[in-house]
Amino acid sequence: TGRMVDGFFLNNQLTDFSFNPYQPDGSLAPNAVAPGMVASRMTRHMQDMPEYNDAIVARTPLQRWGVPDDVNGAVLFLCSAQAAFITGQTLIVDGGYTLSV
Repeated sequence: TGRMVDGFFLNNQLTDFSFNPYQPDGSLAPNAVAPGMVASRMTRHMQDMPEYNDAIVARTPLQRWGVPDDVNGAVLFLCSAQAAFITGQTLIVDGGYTLSV
């Protein structure tokens, strides 16, 4: 869990650092997505081990692992016109996992 939280703070620092308040035209909108535990080939071994899988699912309020489309949706939103007034933010996509830390 420390790595996930550390990564979140690193993303916040990067988005804060790259935010330039002197670009009023909005041409630079540094945002980040901080995914939680996402089911993938990289995490397959954790999903296959009940001691890891059960602990992660139990601690995640949505009671499941994320899937790539959960993260894709967040990225597409931040790239869309609907996010035109969002800048310097990190969008956490973790099913509520960080709420339980």
